[in-house]
Amino acid sequence: MKKLNIIAFFIIYLIFSACFENNSNIFSELETIDYLIRNNKRDSARILFDSIDTTLATKKDYALYNLLKIRQSDILTYNYKWDSMLNTSEYYFKKINDKKYISEIYLKKAQLNIYFKEEYDSIAYYLFKAEKLATEINDYYILAQIYWTKPTLYYLTKDYTKIKECVQLELLNATKSGNQRQIAYATLNMATAYRNISQNDSATIYLNAALLLDKYLLTKDISFIYNTLGELSMDKNQNIARQDFEKAIEISPTFLQAKLNIAKLHLLNNQINQAEKMCIECLNTNETEEKISALKILCQCKEAEGNFKEALEIQKKIMIQDSTMKKLDSNRNILKYIHQNTDNKKTNINNWISLFLFILCIVLTIGIVKSKKTLKKQIALTNDKEIMYHTSNNECSKLKNEIDNLKQNNQNYNNTISNLKNQLEQLTQKQTKYQAVGKKLYEEIVNNNAIIKWSTTDMVNFIEYYRILKAEFINNLDMNYTKLTPRYKIILILEDMGKTINEIKKIMSFEETSYYSAKSRINNMKR
Repeated sequence: MKKLNIIAFFIIYLIFSACFENNSNIFSELETIDYLIRNNKRDSARILFDSIDTTLATKKDYALYNLLKIRQSDILTYNYKWDSMLNTSEYYFKKINDKKYISEIYLKKAQLNIYFKEEYDSIAYYLFKAEKLATEINDYYILAQIYWTKPTLYYLTKDYTKIKECVQLELLNATKSGNQRQIAYATLNMATAYRNISQNDSATIYLNAALLLDKYLLTKDISFIYNTLGELSMDKNQNIARQDFEKAIEISPTFLQAKLNIAKLHLLNNQINQAEKMCIECLNTNETEEKISALKILCQCKEAEGNFKEALEIQKKIMIQDSTMKKLDSNRNILKYIHQNTDNKKTNINNWISLFLFILCIVLTIGIVKSKKTLKKQIALTNDKEIMYHTSNNECSKLKNEIDNLKQNNQNYNNTISNLKNQLEQLTQKQTKYQAVGKKLYEEIVNNNAIIKWSTTDMVNFIEYYRILKAEFINNLDMNYTKLTPRYKIILILEDMGKTINEIKKIMSFEETSYYSAKSRINNMKR
């Protein structure tokens, strides 16, 4: 009789569950939210999403709920539960072969790998699968996001042609999707792509086009547009550039890059005090990269004043900040490692709990059918305790090994810091030696004295001294030219200093045609 009651109970439970699964209306509400997001009604979608009651949600409901929750969130603020949420959604949508949502799941997995794991093979794999499924069903909304994400694969290799192709496809699919927000950001990305390949006129056109859709952009991105417009016009018209930088700051008062660009303008116009004041204002930030940029400009200001002692102290601060940034990156990797291992442990514990419940159900069923229920239950519990005991020992052993590894990493980090300090001292000594020589050589150039008697060492000292004054210019020479000799570098530096062709001929002791021959060879050395 008891056996028949149990069987009847399970049959009723299965029928009830099946009916509940089919009759739940939460899924239709979630599909409405998906429609609102795709049509750029994000505020309405967020309000409706927050009102969803998941108390009676089914597996089907949770499959879409998890995906929309991640979509509604800022992907840059990573939650370590998202991996398991995506896996749950993927399992269900694969079961019903819903390509629309499967493609988006693959896209989200690729984005999580980009921002938090940097596993580029996985990124390429997930983007390929997402693109294939989205193309099959002509899901332009997801395709636009895929091509927005894909350039990440090419930034490391600086393959700007591939990046431009991806952005063009992003804009094409965004236009087909009709989502104005996607169109606005695709237009902005086109501007960035053109700037990467030095087509500044096209970049300016797309930046102004993006401003026409500014109501779909975040405030920080509008400031970015004005700042970029200012950078593009800085060489042509400093007044227009300054207006763009000031507009960027007006929109986002904390936008440091625009403030740093204004400091550069002050420095170019020999307004040293204003440049220093702006740099000091920018130093009140927790952003290490911006702080380093502000220190570099401040160092140039001190050099322009002839205060080499303070300039050298600022260079030390730059190296310390650079070391701090590397330390923060190292700490982030350690924290990421700890979080990932914590999630793995939680997953293992959940698996053991599931296994325990499954074994317990089997034991109870056998106990109902057979008479020796108590004895068999005790045996099962005893076996389970032994399993949990061994599992606990294994977990403790793993944790101990992780702690030992972290201690070893900490020791290696301390050794690295010690080596960096030694390198800093050596570099400081070298800089002190060549600065006085470099300044003297620089003054000879300023007075248009011939350098025919200079040795190669003199030329190198002059170039390194000019690097202090205009580090960005010298770095661009190193990056954009191959096999550029010191003598050829000096020609380009003289042009940067505003020397006329006759002055360059006098300084370099050139014959009438020698200057043009040298320029021709320099142009052939461009990358």
